[in-house]
Amino acid sequence: MSSSHTVSTASAQPRHNRLLLLSLVGGLVVAAILIAHGAAWWSAPLAVVVALVLAHLLALALVIGVGVAMTRSGDGEGAPRGELIRRPRLYDWMVRALSGGREAEMRATWLELADVRRGDAVLDVGCGTGTLLLAAAARVGPQGTLAGVEAAPEMAARARDKAAAEGVAVDVREGSADTLPFADGSFDVVFATLVFHHLPADVQLGALQEMRRVLRPGGRVVIVDLPHGHDHGHGHGHGGGLFSMIHGGAGGRLVDFDGELRSLGAAEVTRHGAGMRALHATRAVFPATGGAGR
Repeated sequence: MSSSHTVSTASAQPRHNRLLLLSLVGGLVVAAILIAHGAAWWSAPLAVVVALVLAHLLALALVIGVGVAMTRSGDGEGAPRGELIRRPRLYDWMVRALSGGREAEMRATWLELADVRRGDAVLDVGCGTGTLLLAAAARVGPQGTLAGVEAAPEMAARARDKAAAEGVAVDVREGSADTLPFADGSFDVVFATLVFHHLPADVQLGALQEMRRVLRPGGRVVIVDLPHGHDHGHGHGHGGGLFSMIHGGAGGRLVDFDGELRSLGAAEVTRHGAGMRALHATRAVFPATGGAGR
């Protein structure tokens, strides 16, 4: 869920200030409660200081975690372009932390939004450690098909291991979002969650075209990411503050999902909350008639 660290200090400062303000307010509330219950006078400023220190430590830990987990991929022939996360266990921990322990609820929201049904063939582009595919298993049932594409070999291996441990059949392949290793019209639902802000604009456009190509008539696409232009605070749910602070201006690098999906033939494109305040979900439904692709 991380992004480039080339964000300017100016763009990151408002989010840092917001975290400090929230911490200060929290400390003042705790101080008031302590005083109301007869605590010593010195406990009030101590509560404020402790709240600010803890907020700084939490933010620092998450930022360091992002830096440790992520690396920029190369531009050599055949190499995926963009940013890769190569520490799968750290990534899983960070997702739990940033979602406030509501990861399962968030992913259930995404599956509901995509209207994943029994027997569906589901593809997750940039599947990470495969958590969304495992959550989809109960919906598609044994008649369904689950597949993922992941550019980082470490993440793909972790996804396969998790699926094997749960006895779920998942076809996870290593590859790039703009060259999906699947035939035309293979899937009923295609997801891309927290992926596009890692990719250059031309790769994003190629990925959208590929997602359309592998989609069946009447299929659904759901993209969960930062809002276009990074319009902070207009999503729905919890946990947006730290996520926004860590990701800086990544939303400004996103292409216009709505317009691009419509140009690819989507009959309906809608925006939704994604379970976290910093995120938006874009849902596209394609016509039930006609072949895959443009």
